[in-house]
Amino acid sequence: HPHRSVEGRKQPTAADDRVWATSEVRRPEGASLGMRSVDLASVQGEAIMSFDSTGFAALAFMDRARVTVCRLEAGGCIGAHKAPVDQLFVVISGSGVVSAGSTSVEVASGQSILFESGDEHVTASSHGLSAVIIESPGIAEQF
Repeated sequence: HPHRSVEGRKQPTAADDRVWATSEVRRPEGASLGMRSVDLASVQGEAIMSFDSTGFAALAFMDRARVTVCRLEAGGCIGAHKAPVDQLFVVISGSGVVSAGSTSVEVASGQSILFESGDEHVTASSHGLSAVIIESPGIAEQF
């Protein structure tokens, strides 16, 4: 995926992606579930009681993660690419279509798609969308 400088901040490069990918979780051949929808509301998680919290649960734990907050403009497309590590794509507004191989899934605000390391996928939107992409080795095994 293309990288560019935003207000002088160092953006990841293809070399950074290769280094990042070396920490990926290796799965036995045939063990990949591939792209799939994740209903975060149905994941039980682990209850958090700190600070007198109620009804609060941690759904995934990551020691290492790269988080990208992004916007895909109307008519835009994130071209075909392989996930360097497991990715959780969480749509926070708008809608679009995510495709991997012959499978396409419509996504809208509040929905999540999980890509396992190596899954080649494309995301497109006719009306635009905003999303949070969480990349972390092994996150797929938590859902």
